Amino acid sequence: MKLKIAFLPYNGDKLCVMLKLRYMYKLQYQAIAYCLLLLSVTISSVAQDIRIYDDEQLSSNLITCMCQDRQGYIWIGTEYGLNKFDGVHFIQYYSDDEDPHALSSDIVRSLMTDCDGQLWVVTNRGVQRYCRRSNTFETISFQGELSANVNDILCTPDGHIWLLSADKGVFQADAHGLTA
Repeated sequence: MKLKIAFLPYNGDKLCVMLKLRYMYKLQYQAIAYCLLLLSVTISSVAQDIRIYDDEQLSSNLITCMCQDRQGYIWIGTEYGLNKFDGVHFIQYYSDDEDPHALSSDIVRSLMTDCDGQLWVVTNRGVQRYCRRSNTFETISFQGELSANVNDILCTPDGHIWLLSADKGVFQADAHGLTA
């Protein structure tokens, strides 16, 4: 950097102070610019896409639904099973045609927790309620020979559970008798 001092009257002390001040201001601006650059890099690195799982922990990346129960577990329904996340680990639930208390199908359509804190699971083969004590699923049976293709489930504030079907209409589920 060249300084043009030919037009300034010579005053050694005054010129020296002016040059020092100009140099100090330049250093301050460089320091501020460096801090802003560092801050922007830090913010952009924090805003990156962060995943809490990898491909081996979740049963499928095709997520269909999610809900959280009263115990704080996050339940994630996918097109290949149901997953329970405790904040650190995943537990997968899959269908098993030989086990009547397993998930009825790996294609999970909807999840819901009712007013009592029970988890309800809608699959493409029916509706089930998760039993926390035995870590199993109880299947909801439909009255008579009626079989409904349930798409969604909801719980009203007064505790009634409604099953929504595209082909058969709306049904109320009996949580105690496990019928609809």
